[in-house]
Amino acid sequence: MGIPMNHMREGRSGRILESDTQGGLRQRPFDLGLTPGRIVEWLMSRPIGDPSCYRVRGGMIALRGSDAEQIRVAVMLPPMMMIFFPIFTFLEDV
Repeated sequence: MGIPMNHMREGRSGRILESDTQGGLRQRPFDLGLTPGRIVEWLMSRPIGDPSCYRVRGGMIALRGSDAEQIRVAVMLPPMMMIFFPIFTFLEDV
């Protein structure tokens, strides 16, 4: 299920569930390390909103909103919330 990656809030992390890219851009997310199961963190975006900067596998990448919308993620709870609710690590619709 999950939500599009560009719908996460700035500073939040999520686990990649799937990529819906098609055509010639199908391989690009995989080349950037955006594979299912990988943790991605939204670091920042430009004031006008596009592109946004994400942390993946220790590196930073910039993605346009249209590209990030094709990648579905399960949003993770912030670290402080995980102390109080360790069983509920992922939120489906945040």
